[in-house]
Amino acid sequence: MEIKDMNLEQYETHYSEIAPNYPYVDDFSPYGNHWHRTNFIIQYMKPGLKVWDASCSNGGLAKYLTENYDLKYFASDIAPFFVQNAQRSAPKSICAAFPLEKTPFADGVFDVVIAGEVLEHVLNIHVALLEIIRVLRPNGYLLATTPREPDQNKQHLRFLGESEWKELLPKAAIIDGKYSWLVAWQNA
Repeated sequence: MEIKDMNLEQYETHYSEIAPNYPYVDDFSPYGNHWHRTNFIIQYMKPGLKVWDASCSNGGLAKYLTENYDLKYFASDIAPFFVQNAQRSAPKSICAAFPLEKTPFADGVFDVVIAGEVLEHVLNIHVALLEIIRVLRPNGYLLATTPREPDQNKQHLRFLGESEWKELLPKAAIIDGKYSWLVAWQNA
């Protein structure tokens, strides 16, 4: 069955099964493999912020941010395998497994939501974005990144380039980064 034809339960099972073998890079230092994403995100970090990393993978970004900033940090991923690794990598974080379309948080609780390289994967991007917006505080930020070029990776359900981002979040600041689209949207 193709991913696009799965329901949410099948999708969760699929990612749980492939997670142990999924390619990932966890060097999120400002000079690491994901330097462009990290340097974009750290512009928005201030002590005391409540941050939700909505695609924590194995916790590389969570580790870097919680070790270098005084944050209240929540990390999630759809795959329990990633969440367990993230909790080990970033013990200052609170980690949980759930899909973006079923966010368990109350309304308006986060100052920043980071959606790094995940929105091209979610089954229902509109529901996922509505959930992210719902949990953001007034004037909070969604910081999203998506691949710069369309990928032939069968795990990606969509490509989000500049025109797609402008349609989804018309008032977002969209930066054409070297490797990713970098998107900042304020819940004003």
